[in-house]
Amino acid sequence: VFGFVHSGVNIAVNEVAKEMGVPTMGTQTGAGDVTAKKYPIAFRTHAVDPPRAGTWLGWIKKNNWKRISILAETTDYGIGLAKETERQNKDNNLGLEIQTIMFDRTTTDLLPQLLQVKAFKPDAIVNVGVGQPLELRVREIYMADDPDAVAVIFGATSFTDLLDNVDLLSRIGSEDSLGIGAALTLLKELGPVVTALLFAGRAGTSIASEIGLMRAV
Repeated sequence: VFGFVHSGVNIAVNEVAKEMGVPTMGTQTGAGDVTAKKYPIAFRTHAVDPPRAGTWLGWIKKNNWKRISILAETTDYGIGLAKETERQNKDNNLGLEIQTIMFDRTTTDLLPQLLQVKAFKPDAIVNVGVGQPLELRVREIYMADDPDAVAVIFGATSFTDLLDNVDLLSRIGSEDSLGIGAALTLLKELGPVVTALLFAGRAGTSIASEIGLMRAV
């Protein structure tokens, strides 16, 4: 399951692949359920929910932020990361006050949810949503309040998202982050693909050699 797909797609494909005995490899799916059933055919190269949630919680703690809003899409990806962030906050006694707001990833208007966030007055907003709605979220955050008043943490940003939002980010004064963001996302997206190609090439070479050594009985 290569490329940009949602965790729910990968989970469904795993069920079919298990029946067929065909291996799958998720390169962009982060939900823990992708490999939670421990199917021998299911593999992943992408970070799972716990380390990802732990990373931004560590950064939040480092900055001494106390009030956090999570805007998460209603997919396995969004639900999983929102729950994992809340779990780690509780288990590690971080003492964060977390507001979690779920949204349909097909929505064309997030202003009502962002007004709830504004009323909550968070120190940071964690965005757990990807794809086309990204520009909508950034624009409406800018419309709802001063973008310099609160930090926004993106759960995932693809290389395509960055290219699509160059103009938007420059309008809100965040163009300095494009270079680092582009480098990191390019590495994140191409790294697993190159790794998979190396594994495929190694396996293919082995099979080709075996066929070449076969002799007619």
